[in-house]
Amino acid sequence: HSYHIQNLTSQISGQPEMYFGSQPLDNNNFYLDKDEVQQIEKRYPEAVKYIKTIVGSQEITTNTTRQILDLNESNVADWDEVAVIKQHVDNVKQWRLQQLDSNGQVKSTYKKLARTPWKYDTYNNRPGRHIMLPRQSSGSREYIPMKIYEEGILSNAQAYAIQSDDLYVMGILSTKMHNDWLATFGGKFKSDYRYSNEMVYNTFVFPATTEQEQNEVRALMAEIERIKNVYIDTKNRNMRYLYNPKNMPLDLRNAHDNLDDYVAKLYLRDDYKDMTSQEWIDFLYELYLEKNKQ
Repeated sequence: HSYHIQNLTSQISGQPEMYFGSQPLDNNNFYLDKDEVQQIEKRYPEAVKYIKTIVGSQEITTNTTRQILDLNESNVADWDEVAVIKQHVDNVKQWRLQQLDSNGQVKSTYKKLARTPWKYDTYNNRPGRHIMLPRQSSGSREYIPMKIYEEGILSNAQAYAIQSDDLYVMGILSTKMHNDWLATFGGKFKSDYRYSNEMVYNTFVFPATTEQEQNEVRALMAEIERIKNVYIDTKNRNMRYLYNPKNMPLDLRNAHDNLDDYVAKLYLRDDYKDMTSQEWIDFLYELYLEKNKQ
């Protein structure tokens, strides 16, 4: 099968924008360890506001978080008396000035960034809760692991974020069909799939639905979330474990089957039947072609 899709800059069905996380370009020098966080909390309480929680692929799938300095909207005078922050900023500056081209000159991007060493290369911090998903996902998974994060939590360049906490959006993206679409149109890295907002999310046609049908998708997704959280909170499991097909618990699998089945009916209506992954790709590709013409 040969398919020709082009990357789109907005979601083809008018769904909320998905964007790339923040890219500090800091060689990890903005990240703080637990001791440093405690030191700032104890000695410089006024600087606590610069500590943010950040997640990427690794953190989303293992249910962990990291702490990072976010000085992007600050002035040097706000924190230059805070030794631990100043040290991190100096380290970022030093590292950026060490990024040389083949002539031994500092690369122009890094030279420019070294002038404002407290700022990230790209900074994305938008209001509201967000659905976040890993940029890279294991090729053996049948579903893409994703999670809703509270306002103010950043995602890094290893994750994508949607400025929405709508379980309808999350539900459609948590189907097998969407994972098949990723497998077909995403990038490949070894045996992993690489998600792309412009090639995978923006090109994916959502079904035509009523508000009542969307509510049903929300209810089915809420049930998946409920089951998932039981394993995460009481059995100390994470999504990397739960979404490995070898480990996937039966109740979680059944909840996903129910969602897949319902969403299949929304797409196929009276023509509802069992379809293979290949048939789904052909079906969704036709929808894409039709909609992209409009």
